[in-house]
Amino acid sequence: MNKYLFLFTTFFFCYSCNGKKKAVQIEPTANTKVELPDANYDLSGKWIVKVITPVGIHHPEMILEQTGNVATGDLSGNPVTVQIMGDSVAFSSSRKTPIGTWDFDYTGNLISQDSMDGKYSMRSGPFAKKIYDWGARRVLD
Repeated sequence: MNKYLFLFTTFFFCYSCNGKKKAVQIEPTANTKVELPDANYDLSGKWIVKVITPVGIHHPEMILEQTGNVATGDLSGNPVTVQIMGDSVAFSSSRKTPIGTWDFDYTGNLISQDSMDGKYSMRSGPFAKKIYDWGARRVLD
């Protein structure tokens, strides 16, 4: 019986889709709850970021205050919001320069409670779309 049900289902699927697979998209409802992994570390405090660029290495300062999976603060005089998902971090920043505003996207991993590193790219500016390294170390009092 199961053999015939399988053959019928296969025939019906192939006939109704002309042999092509169809993707079904399920829309989330207002009651859909998305669970993010808890942040493994508290990033609140002062950090020195090492940013490797085509024109040299820079060490901007970042000050963060964390609530849940989000840390907000200041990166070298510009506002920053860091999303923390388990051991992963992601944030964006902008910097005004004499030749315009440059936008950056950072992703990375928490190595320990006092260290993180990863890759970043520029969304705008003279080196847009290239991937570079960054790292950060917490400043301990």
